[in-house]
Amino acid sequence: MRALVELIEKYRPGFAATVVPAEEEEVELLDERVGPLPGAYQRFLHTMGSSMGDFHIDEGSFSADAILSTYGAMEWLVRNRYLLVGVDGSLTSDWDYFLDRNFLHARDDARVVRIRQDPACDPDGHMLCHAGLEEMLYYEAYATIRLPLLAYKVGLRRPRNEARAQNCRAEVACALAEELKFKRVPPATRCALYERGDAAILLYQHPVEPAFSLEIAGDDAREVARLAEIFRSRAGVIDAR
Repeated sequence: MRALVELIEKYRPGFAATVVPAEEEEVELLDERVGPLPGAYQRFLHTMGSSMGDFHIDEGSFSADAILSTYGAMEWLVRNRYLLVGVDGSLTSDWDYFLDRNFLHARDDARVVRIRQDPACDPDGHMLCHAGLEEMLYYEAYATIRLPLLAYKVGLRRPRNEARAQNCRAEVACALAEELKFKRVPPATRCALYERGDAAILLYQHPVEPAFSLEIAGDDAREVARLAEIFRSRAGVIDAR
């Protein structure tokens, strides 16, 4: 997770000084409460588990203190399969963030899902979010911190019509980005972050389905339009609107 902090620091100088790790006692309490924590989540807690500084994911709270308080107030959240990692703090939604430990990702991560704050809610009725916690963190950092620094943006997506989308695949879009001299930013593998200095590409891919979308952003409107047209013609994507 230090690499994530360094990435954000590159685009938001001073950010590194604002993150605060969780107290070791909090990490131990979480481990006792919910069982062994995935390595990716442990790294998150030891890096920014008390405060994510000036990095926000919607209106969620990912602090260890918020997680422990929620577990203490809502016993029904204690499950073998799902691990609460983020509490939805918005007034219009109540879908918390969980790691689904039945579906591992990469070396020591797990799928991110969202489940409603309701003891009667069927946990299998969750919303799939990201293939892993690190995937989500890197994607959100690029979406909320890197791309807003670029003036012009175009959103594209895979067509929903399967006949039309037959040859429209995320790996084709990724190969095209590299052909266009974009460099991939690790470690996301299901989603993809690409950097070229004058422009950036952020691709989101559904955790289990072929559906994907991408945003192209850059400093020059004509170049962004040119890149978008290349992706439309060669990757088969259409405008997101």
